[in-house]
Amino acid sequence: MQLGLLITLFGFVVLIPANFLGILAVYGLMFISGYLIVTLNVPYTVWLQKNIPHQLQGRVFSVMSTCGMAIMPISILLFGYLFDLTAVSTVVLCSILFVATGMLLIIFTIMTSKLSKLKLNEAVIIPE
Repeated sequence: MQLGLLITLFGFVVLIPANFLGILAVYGLMFISGYLIVTLNVPYTVWLQKNIPHQLQGRVFSVMSTCGMAIMPISILLFGYLFDLTAVSTVVLCSILFVATGMLLIIFTIMTSKLSKLKLNEAVIIPE
């Protein structure tokens, strides 16, 4: 949720003129986002390793890695197309995209918070 709020803030900071305060705000948000990513990823990975059975960890982590790698070129194509398509100023479009992405991340976090209550220790491999 914190990362979604931070991405939403990036959308508003982009609109600040590129003077000293604007650059300082961007650097400050980048520092906070780097800190948040580290402090959120480490406990999340530890939680996954503790709650996913050992025989399933390879599958789960490979699917997560594959999804993360597959999203990168898709997002580049999508946002490249959006920037070519729109006649709106690039700064305004960046702001809108940051705010929309942050809001989607917040909604996704709220919706998936119920998944953290699943008992993954009881998961088993179904024989074929």
